[in-house]
Amino acid sequence: MAADDGMATSGAGGRAAVWTHRDAMPTARPLPGVMLRLLAGERVMMAWVTLDPDAVVPPHAHANEQLGVVLEGEIAMTIGGETRQLAPGDAYAIPPEVTHHGVAGDAGCLVLDVFAPPRSDYLAMAEGTLSV
Repeated sequence: MAADDGMATSGAGGRAAVWTHRDAMPTARPLPGVMLRLLAGERVMMAWVTLDPDAVVPPHAHANEQLGVVLEGEIAMTIGGETRQLAPGDAYAIPPEVTHHGVAGDAGCLVLDVFAPPRSDYLAMAEGTLSV
């Protein structure tokens, strides 16, 4: 797909596909040192999560199932009391309501998280809406 300066939609029957680039997606900043770029459908959401060097995502849990993969940098993830050092290509699955947290490495990191259902709190704080 060619790069696009923004969002484009196509489709028929009342539903439209969304075509975009990560840099054109709405952003949310839920914590200091953490920026999300969001793309949401009806039942699933993707978040490109950029963490500044040594940024901390404190312990939390939510009703959403969460899958993630480290794309750049490193992060220490603790899920259900077990901590692992993750690097590019490492992935994880977090069941609903399981407490987890993370600490970015010295160079920060970029993680792609997928949530089902979409996180309404993240969508509410996003700068604009980009969803199917």
